Amino acid sequence: MRFVFRFLIAFLFVGAPNLLLGAKSNSTDSIPLLRVENVSVYVAPNPASDYITISVNTDFDFILFSSNGKQSYSVSGCSESYKMDVSSLSPGIYILNILVDENIYTKRVIIERK
Repeated sequence: MRFVFRFLIAFLFVGAPNLLLGAKSNSTDSIPLLRVENVSVYVAPNPASDYITISVNTDFDFILFSSNGKQSYSVSGCSESYKMDVSSLSPGIYILNILVDENIYTKRVIIERK
C-alpha cells in the first residue's frame, strides 16, 4: 500500500517536484547531483544508451516515466545503487522519480542511440 501511495504522489508531481519540494540541483555534464536533507542522488551516465546507474545514499524505490507519462520501469527496495538496462527503451527524454521515505526526487534522463 505504501508503494502505491508513493507511486501516486510521484505521478502527481512529475511536472515540478523540485519546485514543490524546494530541491536544489547541481550538475556536471556526466554526473547529475541532487541534494536535499542529507540525501544524495546520482544518475549517470546521462545521456545514456545502454544503461544508467542510480546511486542514493539510502534505500530507495524508483519509477521511470516516458515523456508521454507512461510508466516504463519501476523497482522497489533498492539498496544504495541500481544499474538499469535502458538499451530496449526508445530514444527520448524520461522522468525518473526516486522515492526515499516520504520524499520524491526527480531527474530527467535522456536516452539516445549512437
